[in-house]
Amino acid sequence: MVLDTERSFYYRLSGFENLLFFAALNDVNSGRAPVRVKEVLDLVGLADDARRPFMNYSWGMRQKLGLARALLTNPPILLLDEPTKSLDPEAGLEFREFLKSVLVRDLKKTLILVTHNMEEVQYCCDRVAVMKRGRISCIDHWDVVREHIRSTGLR
Repeated sequence: MVLDTERSFYYRLSGFENLLFFAALNDVNSGRAPVRVKEVLDLVGLADDARRPFMNYSWGMRQKLGLARALLTNPPILLLDEPTKSLDPEAGLEFREFLKSVLVRDLKKTLILVTHNMEEVQYCCDRVAVMKRGRISCIDHWDVVREHIRSTGLR
Protein backbone atom coordinates (compact mmCIF):
# COMPACT_ATOMS: atom_id res chain seq x y z
CA MET A 1 0.00 0.00 0.00
CA VAL A 2 1.13 3.51 -0.77
CA LEU A 3 -0.77 5.73 1.63
CA ASP A 4 -0.12 9.23 2.94
CA THR A 5 3.64 9.36 3.39
CA GLU A 6 3.99 12.55 5.42
CA ARG A 7 3.63 10.92 8.84
CA SER A 8 4.52 7.35 8.01
CA PHE A 9 8.30 7.71 7.91
CA TYR A 10 10.84 8.64 10.57
CA TYR A 11 11.84 12.23 9.81
CA ARG A 12 15.40 12.04 11.14
CA LEU A 13 16.29 8.79 9.43
CA SER A 14 17.54 8.75 5.87
CA GLY A 15 15.48 7.23 3.09
CA PHE A 16 17.79 4.21 3.17
CA GLU A 17 17.48 3.80 6.94
CA ASN A 18 13.69 4.14 6.78
CA LEU A 19 13.47 1.41 4.16
CA LEU A 20 15.77 -0.88 6.13
CA PHE A 21 13.43 -0.47 9.10
CA PHE A 22 10.35 -1.29 6.99
CA ALA A 23 12.17 -4.20 5.35
CA ALA A 24 12.66 -5.69 8.83
CA LEU A 25 8.97 -5.16 9.65
CA ASN A 26 7.99 -6.91 6.40
CA ASP A 27 10.25 -9.93 6.90
CA VAL A 28 12.58 -9.10 4.03
CA ASN A 29 15.56 -11.41 4.52
CA SER A 30 17.95 -9.43 6.74
CA GLY A 31 20.98 -10.48 4.69
CA ARG A 32 19.27 -9.37 1.50
CA ALA A 33 17.54 -6.26 2.89
CA PRO A 34 20.29 -3.70 2.09
CA VAL A 35 20.49 -5.00 -1.48
CA ARG A 36 16.71 -4.90 -1.88
CA VAL A 37 16.56 -1.39 -0.43
CA LYS A 38 19.17 -0.23 -2.96
CA GLU A 39 17.21 -1.91 -5.78
CA VAL A 40 13.94 -0.16 -4.97
CA LEU A 41 15.63 3.20 -4.34
CA ASP A 42 17.27 2.92 -7.75
CA LEU A 43 13.99 1.86 -9.35
CA VAL A 44 12.11 4.94 -8.08
CA GLY A 45 15.01 7.31 -8.78
CA LEU A 46 16.12 8.03 -5.21
CA ALA A 47 19.49 6.27 -5.18
CA ASP A 48 21.39 9.58 -5.14
CA ASP A 49 19.29 10.86 -2.22
CA ALA A 50 19.24 7.65 -0.17
CA ARG A 51 21.41 9.07 2.64
CA ARG A 52 19.50 12.35 3.03
CA PRO A 53 17.18 12.63 6.04
CA PHE A 54 13.54 12.13 5.18
CA MET A 55 12.71 15.55 6.64
CA ASN A 56 14.69 17.11 3.75
CA TYR A 57 12.79 15.25 1.02
CA SER A 58 10.44 17.12 -1.28
CA TRP A 59 6.82 15.95 -1.61
CA GLY A 60 7.70 14.13 -4.81
CA MET A 61 10.61 12.37 -3.15
CA ARG A 62 8.36 11.37 -0.25
CA GLN A 63 5.86 9.84 -2.66
CA LYS A 64 8.65 7.94 -4.37
CA LEU A 65 9.95 6.68 -1.03
CA GLY A 66 6.43 5.50 -0.16
CA LEU A 67 6.33 3.64 -3.45
CA ALA A 68 9.78 2.15 -2.76
CA ARG A 69 8.54 0.95 0.63
CA ALA A 70 5.57 -0.75 -1.01
CA LEU A 71 7.87 -2.45 -3.52
CA LEU A 72 10.22 -3.93 -0.89
CA THR A 73 8.38 -7.25 -0.87
CA ASN A 74 7.77 -7.23 -4.65
CA PRO A 75 3.97 -7.53 -4.40
CA PRO A 76 1.94 -8.28 -7.55
CA ILE A 77 -0.71 -5.68 -6.60
CA LEU A 78 -0.21 -2.15 -5.28
CA LEU A 79 -2.86 0.07 -3.72
CA LEU A 80 -2.10 3.77 -4.15
CA ASP A 81 -4.19 6.36 -2.33
CA GLU A 82 -4.11 9.81 -3.98
CA PRO A 83 -0.52 9.32 -5.16
CA THR A 84 -0.14 12.72 -6.85
CA LYS A 85 -2.22 14.88 -4.50
CA SER A 86 0.66 17.09 -3.30
CA LEU A 87 2.69 17.13 -6.48
CA ASP A 88 2.97 19.99 -8.95
CA PRO A 89 1.62 19.23 -12.46
CA GLU A 90 5.00 18.28 -13.92
CA ALA A 91 5.93 16.01 -11.01
CA GLY A 92 2.44 14.47 -11.12
CA LEU A 93 2.78 13.68 -14.81
CA GLU A 94 6.23 12.17 -14.23
CA PHE A 95 4.88 10.03 -11.38
CA ARG A 96 1.91 8.84 -13.47
CA GLU A 97 4.22 7.99 -16.35
CA PHE A 98 6.41 5.96 -13.99
CA LEU A 99 3.37 4.06 -12.72
CA LYS A 100 2.16 3.27 -16.21
CA SER A 101 5.44 2.52 -17.95
CA VAL A 102 7.68 0.99 -15.29
CA LEU A 103 5.30 -0.61 -12.81
CA VAL A 104 2.52 -1.76 -15.13
CA ARG A 105 4.26 -2.30 -18.47
CA ASP A 106 7.74 -3.41 -17.38
CA LEU A 107 7.16 -5.04 -13.98
CA LYS A 108 3.61 -6.29 -14.75
CA LYS A 109 2.16 -4.90 -11.50
CA THR A 110 -1.54 -4.45 -11.01
CA LEU A 111 -2.35 -1.02 -9.58
CA ILE A 112 -5.44 -0.06 -7.66
CA LEU A 113 -5.53 3.70 -7.72
CA VAL A 114 -7.77 5.73 -5.40
CA THR A 115 -8.09 9.29 -6.68
CA HIS A 116 -10.39 12.22 -7.29
CA ASN A 117 -8.24 13.35 -10.23
CA MET A 118 -10.07 12.39 -13.43
CA GLU A 119 -7.03 13.25 -15.57
CA GLU A 120 -5.08 10.71 -13.55
CA VAL A 121 -7.84 8.14 -14.02
CA GLN A 122 -7.95 8.69 -17.76
CA TYR A 123 -4.18 8.48 -18.09
CA CYS A 124 -3.44 5.55 -15.80
CA CYS A 125 -6.44 3.26 -15.65
CA ASP A 126 -7.68 0.50 -17.92
CA ARG A 127 -10.78 -0.05 -15.80
CA VAL A 128 -12.48 2.42 -13.51
CA ALA A 129 -14.89 2.07 -10.62
CA VAL A 130 -16.86 5.08 -9.40
CA MET A 131 -17.98 5.12 -5.81
CA LYS A 132 -20.93 7.12 -4.54
CA ARG A 133 -21.97 7.00 -0.90
CA GLY A 134 -19.68 4.04 -0.25
CA ARG A 135 -21.00 1.89 -3.09
CA ILE A 136 -19.72 1.28 -6.59
CA SER A 137 -22.13 3.02 -8.96
CA CYS A 138 -20.31 2.12 -12.18
CA ILE A 139 -17.38 -0.04 -13.21
CA ASP A 140 -16.11 -0.20 -16.78
CA HIS A 141 -13.60 1.32 -19.17
CA TRP A 142 -12.92 5.05 -18.89
CA ASP A 143 -15.15 6.09 -21.82
CA VAL A 144 -18.18 4.32 -20.36
CA VAL A 145 -17.51 5.64 -16.86
CA ARG A 146 -17.02 9.19 -18.17
CA GLU A 147 -20.44 9.01 -19.84
CA HIS A 148 -21.96 7.65 -16.60
CA ILE A 149 -20.49 10.59 -14.70
CA ARG A 150 -21.88 13.06 -17.26
CA SER A 151 -25.33 11.51 -17.36
CA THR A 152 -25.77 11.16 -13.60
CA GLY A 153 -24.25 14.48 -12.66
CA LEU A 154 -21.82 12.73 -10.37
CA ARG A 155 -18.90 15.02 -9.63
